[in-house]
Amino acid sequence: MEKKVTIVMTIRENYSLTLQTIESLIENTTLPYRFIFIDYKVPEFIKKSLTKYENIEIIISDNPYPSISLYNVISQIDTKYTIFLDNNILFTKFWLEKLIECMELYNAGIVGPAYLWKKNKIHMFGGDTNIKNNNFSERHYLVNEDKNILNSLKPRKCNFVEYHCLMIRTDLLKKNVLDPSLLIIHQHIDLSFAVKKLGYDTYVTPYSVITYVNEFKIEDYEKEFFKIRWNNDMVEKDISYFCKKWKLNNNNFFDNVRSFAKTHITKYL
Repeated sequence: MEKKVTIVMTIRENYSLTLQTIESLIENTTLPYRFIFIDYKVPEFIKKSLTKYENIEIIISDNPYPSISLYNVISQIDTKYTIFLDNNILFTKFWLEKLIECMELYNAGIVGPAYLWKKNKIHMFGGDTNIKNNNFSERHYLVNEDKNILNSLKPRKCNFVEYHCLMIRTDLLKKNVLDPSLLIIHQHIDLSFAVKKLGYDTYVTPYSVITYVNEFKIEDYEKEFFKIRWNNDMVEKDISYFCKKWKLNNNNFFDNVRSFAKTHITKYL
């Protein structure tokens, strides 16, 4: 079968969940796919284990931020669709088939799965944004609802999905919708905004389900990378850039983002 999808996996914030994610991907994916793994200072003992997997393309990156690594690899992607994938995800059967099905049924630009966390809770079922008088806010739809609610849902149009697992049309990527200037926050929202300007919508489907593993321990060998990924100075730069780009006020809403970044570091270090 023809490969329709290139999956590009980047390191979200720690290394130790990488092999678990790859094993789950292989176990639950039946369609053929191209798999690119972005290696930013991956520890040797993990890198050695990667060599046992067939058809994994490892690309070395000298930059810790996934948005830059993803941007740099776009020119090498030749499939119809691209999936951005973090290295802390667990999959269910037919997750990929259902993303493609939603993409083609609705002629979408971006499609995301239902994201779970905390085992049986919904992390988000797409996100919604609100802009009024240049004041921006966003919310995760159905956050912390029981996952069983998904059985009663249908695909919905939304304002954004997340980089945990996100499918996008490759032809849109090649039109520079991905902005590598955003390094830590709101890259996913920026991407959906850019795709919308080209006339394509973002959808989320309940028929594709993944779990974002958000409870973990930061090992000693991961601490340096974790601190880089949640750098508070870079968060401030991202907020300023995002507001300037989309003509938004740097209002109190963004205090939530600042607070998350600070408490996230404190929680795990």
